[in-house]
Amino acid sequence: MAKVEERSRGGSKPGERRGGRQKGTPNKASAATWERIHNDADPIGFLIAIMNGEGVESGSIKDGTDSDLIVPTLDQRLNASSQLSRWMPPPPRVRPIAMDLPDMNEPSDMVATMSSVVSAMAQGEVTPDEAKAVADVVEIQRRVIETESLENRITALEGIRK
Repeated sequence: MAKVEERSRGGSKPGERRGGRQKGTPNKASAATWERIHNDADPIGFLIAIMNGEGVESGSIKDGTDSDLIVPTLDQRLNASSQLSRWMPPPPRVRPIAMDLPDMNEPSDMVATMSSVVSAMAQGEVTPDEAKAVADVVEIQRRVIETESLENRITALEGIRK
């Protein structure tokens, strides 16, 4: 027990650092690597070069000399492709579509509505994908109107039976 007391009086305590780098400070090699990455690196360009199978210059961080070209393997090219896909921007958001559509109160009104959608697409006012999106909404509206119409007919028939 006396030995433990002597150790705690002089020197550092367990878990306490004396001198040296502070916790979290990188060593010289790591600092040089990160500095080179921040100053010289183009990660997307590097991944594209690897994916295309272009040779990459090898060099040393210590002396900064370039030596040979390293040609990536197929596995490295596929890995670069997968890494690059993670950095791809998301697809653009869908823009609002402004179209003049006739009233859609009856199932028979859908013919005129779909005709105006096809006409707008044919004239280049909307893209085929946008026309399909509008046609999908029109189809949903048709089903809603049809369901309501069937519900009204069933209610009327049940009222006659009583």
